[in-house]
Amino acid sequence: MPATKKTASPPALSGWQQRASQFYCLIMMFGFPIFSVPCPKGNCTSPLDVVATHAYVKNLASEDVIKGILYPASTMMKMEVLMTADPQNFSLPQWDQILTTWNLTSDMVEKDGDGDNFEFTIIPNMLTMFEKNGKTLNWEFVGACIICLMGGFFSIAGPNKYSMWGILLVLWYIYQDGGRRSDVVALPMYFLAFICSLGWINFQNFFTLPPDPKKAPATATATPAATAAAATPAEKKAKVESKKKQ
Repeated sequence: MPATKKTASPPALSGWQQRASQFYCLIMMFGFPIFSVPCPKGNCTSPLDVVATHAYVKNLASEDVIKGILYPASTMMKMEVLMTADPQNFSLPQWDQILTTWNLTSDMVEKDGDGDNFEFTIIPNMLTMFEKNGKTLNWEFVGACIICLMGGFFSIAGPNKYSMWGILLVLWYIYQDGGRRSDVVALPMYFLAFICSLGWINFQNFFTLPPDPKKAPATATATPAATAAAATPAEKKAKVESKKKQ
């Protein structure tokens, strides 16, 4: 009866990368607060919030597009009612009230010299500074938040490097401006997002040692005696008959 080959049990770290990337996607796409930075509307707490505010103030996208970006996060905000004493008041966010929920008003949209809204241009507006009510937010931080959202979107398919680079750029901005301003801080959820962004790294390679060639098992050579012992009864009977004929 042929011996069955035993399969090695899965390592302790197997599968955590996929779960970490999925959780990172939830943090980014649903706008969980991971930091607190000043922005034109007063305070922004997530990369989704920063990108939506930047697109709205600079008129980089239509209101319907911005509402569509913020709708999943608005639904998550509404779901907080389910944890209260009266969960029957839960309702989906109204489409017309999404911008108001995120404190985005029409008077925040920047105007040109004629008092009209800026045209839909990306590069010139991305290189400018947010300047509204004394709140400033540079374009490097906006770019870092965009990379975070790209990583969150690609995390649907699996771990990727965009997640880590985006979250590291956000940390660099907080490190630079946090020392000069007390209103730029990282929240506890940021550290969880940072751990989840490392899901593309295969840590099993750090804990697995390469095989030592000196300790490799030597291959056994088949001897005539071993070959005769391994012969089947039919083969042994055939050999005996051939000897009798000789």
